[in-house]
Formats: sequence, structure tokens, C-alpha cells
Amino acid sequence: MKFNWKVAVGLALPVNAVLAGWLYLYMTNQKAADTNAEFYLPDFNLELNCTDSASKVDTIVCSDKALTALDKELTVAYANDSLWRFTQASAGNYDDVCKKSNIRTCLRDLEKRQQRWVTRKHDRCDTVKCLTKAYRARISELNGQSEPLASFRLGVSIEPAVCDAMLEILNRTPREQLGACAHYDFSNTPFTPVTTRLTAEHWQEFERFYHKKTSKQEPYPQYWTSMEQRYQTGLRRLYGVQYQDVNKDKVAWLQEVSFPSQRCQTQPYGSYDERHLARAERDNQFNTLDATGELQHAEKYGWMSVIAAPAAGYNGVLHKGQLLRFNDEWYVLNQEGMELMHSPERYVSKYLVKLLKLNLDEGSYSISGRKLTCGYWYNY
Repeated sequence: MKFNWKVAVGLALPVNAVLAGWLYLYMTNQKAADTNAEFYLPDFNLELNCTDSASKVDTIVCSDKALTALDKELTVAYANDSLWRFTQASAGNYDDVCKKSNIRTCLRDLEKRQQRWVTRKHDRCDTVKCLTKAYRARISELNGQSEPLASFRLGVSIEPAVCDAMLEILNRTPREQLGACAHYDFSNTPFTPVTTRLTAEHWQEFERFYHKKTSKQEPYPQYWTSMEQRYQTGLRRLYGVQYQDVNKDKVAWLQEVSFPSQRCQTQPYGSYDERHLARAERDNQFNTLDATGELQHAEKYGWMSVIAAPAAGYNGVLHKGQLLRFNDEWYVLNQEGMELMHSPERYVSKYLVKLLKLNLDEGSYSISGRKLTCGYWYNY
């Protein structure tokens, strides 16, 4: 039989293409596997399990309330220090452990350091006094100071004057008053919140926009009937401020709607499964509240806020947060990350509060951008 080179080539090409595709996928998956092997994210939850405390030292810690509290404080300090070092190194700010050459393994190295401390604790201490001294020394070492850390540190600062002013407000607020929907006392500060309450003539404009942007399945007439009732009972409150293009005889409203939300209630400290169960229970309880119960919930945990510019149509943007003015500029204080303020150990980023600058495009009456201006790292 005469060799037909055209047929051979025709058969070889698809076979080679399949082999090349398989080789590419294999190499890609192998590279991803190598990358995952190099990158290490520990649980950080090194708090003692006192239901299974086998060693003598662990038994001493678990039987003393002060030591148990110090152990939890150490867990938080270790997670905070490790994640801060890793985040800073990722941005090019290296230290003695998280170096450029080993950024992918620095979390593992930091964990090894902590495990060495645990080993020394077990080898050298067998009294409450010794353990108390050891815990306090290690916490001070991790925090970089002997006194407790402030609630926040400034990690992103594009506009220092603005960012420093907000940092002062955040850190003077008692920690028990912080949360996903906390509203602060802005009197005698450079910030001015929106306080003009808008009346019924503005409600429908906002709700039509909100209904469309959130792609709600409920038909608008039914949705509006429900929202109108909430406005009338005080469960939904609309605030606003006007802005105007100097070249047009027209004004538009920058609006902020506030309402009670279960997400204003922070999740408790604990494992992922414990938090998941607590969140489900929280949501179920909130859904059973009547109007009075929702108002009481908002008074206790704060009001969720969403800002928008409905007159801009599609460009109006919805964004969670409180609307604030600093000089002639507008910012949104976003705190939704604080819902997880008690459970930071599983999250690489602890920038739980952010200040975003609004770019008001007055030519089209829109919010054309939200620029991260300040990022506040929660130390606990």
C-alpha cells in the first residue's frame, strides 16, 4: 500500500493537539499544586481546648479564669501579628521573618515560632505565677508594646488628613460600641453626616432605583406597598443632600437609606461551624421580629445604611455605608466587615473598616467611582 503522507499528517495534527492540551493542563495543575504547597494559611485558632486538656500545664490554664482569658488574648494577638506581617510583606514591606525570598512560607515560619513558645511554656512553667508572666511577655512581644493595642491601626492612607481624622474617631470609641452598623459622634470633628430627612415625594424615586439595582424578583407594586409601610412606621428612613452641575439648571439628590438589619449584629467568637449556627439562629430570630422589635434591634445594634444617586439611573450605584462630608468632598464609611470582628483568625485581611471617596460626576449626576482612601486594620 502506498504511504499517503497527507492522511498521516491529517491524523497526527489532532492527536498532537490533544496531547499538547493534556500536557498544558497537567503543567498548569502541577504549578497550581506547587503554589498551594508553598502557600500556607494556618487556622490561627491555637486557643486551648479545655475539654481535652491532657498536659499538666494545660490543666492549670483551663482551671484558672485569668489564665484562660490570657490564652484567648494570646490567640488574638498571634493571629493579628501574623496576618499583619504577611499582609505588609505582600505589599513589599518585609521583616525578619516575612522576607521577599520566603513570603509564601512566612505564615508557616511564624506558626513554628509560636509552637516553640508553647513548647518552652510546657517545659519551664508549672505554676499560675510563671504561666501568667509567660503569657503576658509573649502577648507584649507580639503586640510590640506592653500596653494594649488601640482598636485600629491605619494600613491604607491615600489622604493622610482624612484618614488620621477618622482613625482618631474610631479609636476613641469604646470597643463594645463598635460594629457593622456603628454610628459615631461626629460633633467637633471635620466630618459631617447627612441629617436632612427626605419626605414621601422622594421615597418612590429611591425605591424604584433600589428595586431595579438589586434585581428583586418581587413585582415592584408589591415591593413598594411593603416599603411604603416601612417608611410610615419608621423602619426605613431616607436622608439626602443635593448636588448641582454649575453648567446646568438642575439638581440631583445623593441619598442614604437606613433600616434595621440582622447583619448589624456581629457574629460571636468561635469556630466556623459555631459561627455558622449562630448566624442561622440570629437570622431566624430577626425574621420573627415585629415593627417594635426591629426598632429595638436597630437601637441596640445600629442602622444599616446604603447610599445611591437615583437620578443617575444605572450609574447611580448602590453602596453600603454612611455618607460623610469632609471639606467639599464626599466619602462613604463602610463597616460591613465588622460583622466578623470577633472572628478574625480565618481571614487574611483584617481591613474591617474602609473609607471610600466618591467621585460625583455632576455632568451625568452619577457616582462614577468609589476610591479606597483609608483602610483601617482591626487589631482584635
